[in-house]
Amino acid sequence: MTPSLNNPEKYMNGLSTYNEWYSIENDYINSERSVLNARMNEIIYDAAWKNILGISQ
Repeated sequence: MTPSLNNPEKYMNGLSTYNEWYSIENDYINSERSVLNARMNEIIYDAAWKNILGISQ
């Protein structure tokens, strides 16, 4: 289970503070952005490499 799914329940039930909730959510969002950026860079660099080699798709 991702922190994003369990964390709101804890916050709504008073088991975590707003700052704890925000920090966990923010960390989760940033990690997801990092994964997406890495995938995007992989696609861009792969396309550039294929362009250098003259490989068409």
